[in-house]
Amino acid sequence: YRNSSWNSKNGSFEREIDPYEVLGVSKEASFAEIKKKYRELSRKHHPDFLGAGASSDEVAKATKKTQEINEAYEQIKKMKGE
Repeated sequence: YRNSSWNSKNGSFEREIDPYEVLGVSKEASFAEIKKKYRELSRKHHPDFLGAGASSDEVAKATKKTQEINEAYEQIKKMKGE
């Protein structure tokens, strides 16, 4: 986590998540390395890969994690100009 900011919509502090931390890569990593890690994490955490016996709580957690991974990747893409 990097910073906290005030969200006036819901009246609470929100933390900005470091996209490199979410993906588990260094800021010096090449874009190819970042993309590879993104794909690996996407497959690992995507709710479609949980299986038929997954509870609604597990699906919700996987959905949230997948969203975090996607957002982190998109942030890095913008920062690196990809």
